[in-house]
Amino acid sequence: MAQAMASNHVIEKYGPYGSQCATNWCMMLDECDSIREVIIRHANIVDGIGFVIVDASGCNTTKSVGGQGGKCSRIVLKHNEYIIQVSGTHGEHKGSGYERRITSLRIHTNLCPGGYGPYGLAKNVQHVCSFSTPLASCDPIVGFFGRQGKFLDSIGIYMKKRFPEISPY
Repeated sequence: MAQAMASNHVIEKYGPYGSQCATNWCMMLDECDSIREVIIRHANIVDGIGFVIVDASGCNTTKSVGGQGGKCSRIVLKHNEYIIQVSGTHGEHKGSGYERRITSLRIHTNLCPGGYGPYGLAKNVQHVCSFSTPLASCDPIVGFFGRQGKFLDSIGIYMKKRFPEISPY
């Protein structure tokens, strides 16, 4: 899905990966915002994810979705580091009635292309599938969406695609 932004930009949506039930959360960055930290709660599967967002004035806001169980891991992004891809696995989790959940998650950045993680052990799950969002080399990820409840059920991304200006000559 693409949504027009400016004359040479569109927002493309990839996912959700995991549960195919209706999404119930969305986090979009404003034009001058940046993600400074990713917070992932995890154990056998991924319980939840959060983002520390810095706005143009330097103020921080934390937005979290999913459950609060499991271990808390933090990825503090360096200056000029940004997320270029998300990958992991999803499967039917025994502990939640075999509902499909995100079972492991890896966050890839321009400074760590191999990714931070994986977070989540993908234990007590069946019918596990791998996923990977498209690689965003110079097109930034500007948001995330998915389904959440007691766990992180699904995740997807919004990517700002830039198109070259076309000369009328």
